Amino acid sequence: MNNQRRVLGRAIANEAMEAAVAEGDAPALVVSSDSWHGGVLGPAANKVTERFGRPAVLVAFDGETGRGSARAPKGSRLHELLAACSEHLEAHGGHDGAAGFTVTASKYEAFKEAFLAAAREALGDAETPEQQVAIEAEVPGPELTRALAQEIDQLRPFGEGNPEPILASLGMTLAGVPRTIGSGRSISFRVRNGSGSIRCVGFGMAPKILEIQELGKAGRLDLAYKLSGSGRGGEPELILEDFRSGG
Repeated sequence: MNNQRRVLGRAIANEAMEAAVAEGDAPALVVSSDSWHGGVLGPAANKVTERFGRPAVLVAFDGETGRGSARAPKGSRLHELLAACSEHLEAHGGHDGAAGFTVTASKYEAFKEAFLAAAREALGDAETPEQQVAIEAEVPGPELTRALAQEIDQLRPFGEGNPEPILASLGMTLAGVPRTIGSGRSISFRVRNGSGSIRCVGFGMAPKILEIQELGKAGRLDLAYKLSGSGRGGEPELILEDFRSGG
């Protein structure tokens, strides 16, 4: 059951990341769905926050009632942002980095507008800041296996005090042409890892698809990523954090 929850949480996070890209350079990300399971919103919201570096609010609706979970980087004063929107909420609680709330469908849009306004006032309306990627370890391509993904999975749950490790593989070569996926805002491509290949997914990286193609044609790629074991058929895949021209 725990493994099923993990898979479900990752699927929600992937959908939320796709939806979040459409929010552009908003100071926070607020997205909802009536097909999400409210019990796994927290980990999914945490993944969105880690990816975009901004407060992330996910709401799962069941009829007229929405259950929300929010996560935010340190210093975002998340509880204060929700308090500023309390007139639109049925209940809320939490602290600086994590919070939960309930909202009715009729008040959701008003809540979203108020939350974004509060975030803009508190955090500014700047674009997502440039961030250095802290690499936990360099992994040669042939070692990107299902077994390694399962070992990393045993380190869960990830979150405050136990961030999901970011790995790097240097000098990778393309094994196909990058293409857009989902709503067209994210990309997918494969790179060679020894005798086979492994899938890479870049959420919100569609604007960089030509750059990846050109770098791939010119030579090799250095990739920074999180290794996921929830690819198609249980195969591992790389969730891209960043890339550069490789040696």
